[in-house]
Amino acid sequence: MKIDCVFELEIRLPEEIKTALKNYYIKVLGPEGDRFADERWLELTQTPNLVCYRILANGEDGGWVIVNNGNSTIKEILLEEGWAARGLKTPMLDRIVEIHKLVSAEVSKGDGASSAFLEEYGFRPTSEFSHFGTPMMKMDLSAAVYLEKLGHLKKPSYQGKEVVSVEKVSEKQTEKDIKNSLKQLIDKLGGMERFVRQGQTVVIKPNLVSEHGLKNGVKKGGIVTDIRLIKALVDLLTPLAGKIIIAEGSSINRSETMKMFSHYGFNAIRDSYLGKVSLVDLNSDECVEKDIPDGRRLEKRNIPKTLVDADVIINVPVLKLHFAAGASLSIKNLQGAIPPLEKYKVHFFGLWQNLINTYKIIMPDLIIVDGLVGQEDFGPVSGSPRKMDLLIAGTNPVAVDAVALNIMGLTPWDSPPVLMAHYEGMGPVTWESIEVKGLSVDDLSCSFKRPVINLESGTCFKVHDGNACP
Repeated sequence: MKIDCVFELEIRLPEEIKTALKNYYIKVLGPEGDRFADERWLELTQTPNLVCYRILANGEDGGWVIVNNGNSTIKEILLEEGWAARGLKTPMLDRIVEIHKLVSAEVSKGDGASSAFLEEYGFRPTSEFSHFGTPMMKMDLSAAVYLEKLGHLKKPSYQGKEVVSVEKVSEKQTEKDIKNSLKQLIDKLGGMERFVRQGQTVVIKPNLVSEHGLKNGVKKGGIVTDIRLIKALVDLLTPLAGKIIIAEGSSINRSETMKMFSHYGFNAIRDSYLGKVSLVDLNSDECVEKDIPDGRRLEKRNIPKTLVDADVIINVPVLKLHFAAGASLSIKNLQGAIPPLEKYKVHFFGLWQNLINTYKIIMPDLIIVDGLVGQEDFGPVSGSPRKMDLLIAGTNPVAVDAVALNIMGLTPWDSPPVLMAHYEGMGPVTWESIEVKGLSVDDLSCSFKRPVINLESGTCFKVHDGNACP
């Protein structure tokens, strides 16, 4: 039977929920459930950002769903008798995912049927805890399952229009060529004065992921942000900025960011502007705990103080593919903006969502994509250089990444963090909501060679199927 599932938002928790909690928890926990239901009711009435939906199933009363909107956690699913057996759970969860995106759920360990259904739907147990003396479990919706379901959910609309600038650089790529093209690129967005006021502190966040871009004196483009672009950017900033900080926290060489600066010649930039330009290792910087606006998976993140204290942040990723993320662009580049422990945590709590969480806190003011030389095939460090002679810029990460992806012959559906950020309302991916100034994306679009992961010929691989990152 097809079930038409409609949610009606309740202004406050109705008294009927107190009775429903008692009926549910006595059934699950026995006599102890009566006490737990009272404690739970009191907790729910005092929880901020709580939303309660009355479920209408084919026009009939189907029960309630209670969600903490602050962290996208389903606190309670209270279905009317008989509706679970009639198949209401799946359309009800589909509707929750459509509204609240990548959700989590709290469930009593005593309710094996509910945890089994959540697991069948695509949730994975991630932690256990005691709540008012009762064993509970937190389950997170798998990002892979969520991405699959996005194809069947209503596509979000985006209010307004984001501007992305695209500029060609001369094939010779002299320092003068790069600087002139960079100025024209930023002028299309309103000029550097739009982003930086006199005397402000500006942080530039390049991508210096590892030493792979320069080995044995041989430069390999498309892996790290080109130092010539950073030098040109510093030149344009100097008349306005009071202080310029080039900051990075290398992701592969995590203890050697300062060596990466030296390896790629950034010390020379610092020394040329003595007292004006400094280099900061974000992996060892003092951190400040910050709340994640509309956070999912995690509610707080430790962010380097250099970024927190900055007046202006300029994010300078590389135009390159990534074997897992599809591409490593503006959203992915901020993985290098958090300290090592935070880098480890995101892989356990969900990499794509926590890249988005990080971006929501740091919120760079300007994005400049280094497309002088891109990287195709097995990025982010083992792919092949592809000369593009391009610069791309904007203020919205989703719009900028969408343009960059299309230029590489991909779409936002090929990059999980970009797609998920779009569905969370962070920016548009369709042309009716993106104005491209400068060169035509259609004229520039090409087909970057995609990475292929093939283990068929391997003899020393052991595949661990299960218990992966949610």
